[in-house]
Amino acid sequence: MPVRNVPVAEVGPLASDVMLSAPDTVSGDMTVAAARRLLENPRLRMLLVTEGERLIGAISRERLAAHSDGDLALGRLADPDWPRVGPLETVPEVLELLETADIERLPVVDSDDRLLGLICFNRRKRHFCIDAAG
Repeated sequence: MPVRNVPVAEVGPLASDVMLSAPDTVSGDMTVAAARRLLENPRLRMLLVTEGERLIGAISRERLAAHSDGDLALGRLADPDWPRVGPLETVPEVLELLETADIERLPVVDSDDRLLGLICFNRRKRHFCIDAAG
């Protein structure tokens, strides 16, 4: 789905207003070697690892680089404690968590950890990437 960049001052009040509704995900059985190939794309900064609709965790380039076993499954390596928010968190709360965790990507999940979307904050920390139709 096409995306557009929206300045922080122009977004809606909730996490659900600033999320991509159909983020790319990978399966927990994907190998580290396959994940490294995916992350050669500079647009991807981390991977969301899912089991069905449920978020298992996320994995950064740095975490991948720390593991030499290319056959290791991402489900065993993904960080289950990667920060995440619910859809009703406010944008100021989202911004605070992005800053505190020093990250630019934040999964949006429901109370059962079902992945609902992804908050994508640009590197200059001025815009959110949201669905073009949103």
